[in-house]
Amino acid sequence: MIHLLLASLFCDHMVLQRNQANPVWGWDRPRQEITLTVDEGPVTVAPLHIRTGDDGSWHAVLPPLPAGGPYRIRISDGTTQRTIHDVLVGEVWVASGQSNMERALKDSAGAAKVIANETTPEIREFKVERTTALEPARGVAGHWTVCTPDTAGSFSAVATYFALELHRRLHVPVGIVNSTWGGTRIQAWASIPAQRAVSDVDAELARIAALAPEMPKLEAAYDLRRRAWERANFATDTGIAPAAAAWADPATNDTSWETLRIPAYWQHHGLKFNGAVWFRTHVTIPAAWAGHDLRLNLGPIDDFDTTYFNGIEVGHMGAEHDDAYEIPRHYVIPARLVKAGGATIAVRVFDRGGDGGFAGTDASMSLSPVGEKATALPLAGEWRYRVERLI
Repeated sequence: MIHLLLASLFCDHMVLQRNQANPVWGWDRPRQEITLTVDEGPVTVAPLHIRTGDDGSWHAVLPPLPAGGPYRIRISDGTTQRTIHDVLVGEVWVASGQSNMERALKDSAGAAKVIANETTPEIREFKVERTTALEPARGVAGHWTVCTPDTAGSFSAVATYFALELHRRLHVPVGIVNSTWGGTRIQAWASIPAQRAVSDVDAELARIAALAPEMPKLEAAYDLRRRAWERANFATDTGIAPAAAAWADPATNDTSWETLRIPAYWQHHGLKFNGAVWFRTHVTIPAAWAGHDLRLNLGPIDDFDTTYFNGIEVGHMGAEHDDAYEIPRHYVIPARLVKAGGATIAVRVFDRGGDGGFAGTDASMSLSPVGEKATALPLAGEWRYRVERLI
């Protein structure tokens, strides 16, 4: 039984369009009364009362709200309540397209300076999760993310620079709905009536409809072929070489290892190879952190990693993740391993093709007690490295 669901756009940190009424919608039981209240913010808004339809859907319209915030919105059906916190009102724009629009801010020129100095929590991005469907869906998956030095690197670069310029000129919050997918055809983004207006698409639509029942089988077969292609064309990690077995051990003397400032791809610094490379850094754990869980943030690593704290493995991401190269690493170091004083963080990175290394930003690399960002220890900087295997 459905009980008060909201479309995914309506969640914490969302941005609403200024100078106009804004729709809010969702689902509940049929013929159920819904009350929507704006109970925190710069203005008072009379509660809205709506009744769901026979199919359980409901649709409310918020009156125009002054730019700024934060607002808090509550939606209730009498038994269940949803609260949306930290709502801002300003400019809302859709950023859509292929890889040029999808490209992350961290991969743009001068990104480190922009991320460190120009990010603002008044800019937010809603990233629409990738999915395919043969018919229009009633909702999408995704969530709003506040633009901070820790998060901005994954935002669309084009959309972020656009949002920063709008924010500078208009002095209002800016929300970006990032609906991008590199390499997709324009037809996949257009409605059927729109396509029929410019071309004959009925034959192709008929072929797609005929294939629909076979899609699960076709997708599984494609996945097998793709994995076979990857095995034939990408290097496979055969495990840690015997000579490198002790390189995670804090007792290992790494003073003769080379140094590299990370985050960085090692191919951008004269190391023109793929394979396995170990990175190590030494930190001092404050006495107040001893016996507490620590959160180790390393940003995305291209492609795979095994991460150690004082010789003990605390995190791993391998070929089981097709998109491992773009997934930020967030590992928890258990309290039983945390003692005051010197500690060694070692990361074995395996790059199976293309660029390899730490793909994030300075702000994406830190160590802190779980739940305490304010006391984070930055990890970007000079790390020692040693090559285990070249391919």
